[in-house]
Amino acid sequence: RAGWHEEGLYFTAKITGKRQPPWCRDTRPEESDGLHIWIDTRDTHNIHRASRFCHRFVFAPQGQGKAGIQPFGAMLPIHRAKEDPSTLGNHRFEVQSTLRTNGYEIAAVVPTDLLAGFNLEEHPRLGFFYAIADRELGWQTWNLGPEYPITEDPSLWGTVVLNRPPWLRTAKRLNPAATRIGNDHVCLNRVAIRKAAAGVAAAFLSFRMRGDLYPSAPFFKRAVFWQRRLHWRK
Repeated sequence: RAGWHEEGLYFTAKITGKRQPPWCRDTRPEESDGLHIWIDTRDTHNIHRASRFCHRFVFAPQGQGKAGIQPFGAMLPIHRAKEDPSTLGNHRFEVQSTLRTNGYEIAAVVPTDLLAGFNLEEHPRLGFFYAIADRELGWQTWNLGPEYPITEDPSLWGTVVLNRPPWLRTAKRLNPAATRIGNDHVCLNRVAIRKAAAGVAAAFLSFRMRGDLYPSAPFFKRAVFWQRRLHWRK
């Protein structure tokens, strides 16, 4: 699942069907099991090498700390990129995870101030791609698999449209806590993306390859919950 407002993008994923613990190392984030996300703040689909507006993030359920059991996030360069984003560096991310006997759940925030060129008014469309990497179960992606250059070619990514929905005032009236993040804060609704053959079920981001989406009121409330759970405050 995913939600957003102008200060951050919120992601959660639930992985099931595992028999082994996830393989995660904060020294090797690009190879770690977890949630991998690519975002292009210009939604450019006619280039085959990443620009300075393209970003890659990794969120792993464990692998940090002395015992290696703490979750972590990392911002990574994109292979063969023409230019790295100006925000590329070592950043501290808000990440929470819950390990279970058959998998794990993970929640993370990408602050929009790390997204070079993010401008909701002028560029409400984002290029987007995700992969749930797992050494045991394989990769689960939105559409194309790792046999394609999805990790480095923005023309293969999809599009997310960030709309301000007409029900925003209704959501605030039904849920007073929504006023804490202001009138301009909205979020995406949800779809379930499943890969039955691998035994992975991840309720994740709702979007289309092209076209607009209006968020749903219940998921707006979920974004407020994430904000409080992850202690994301102004």
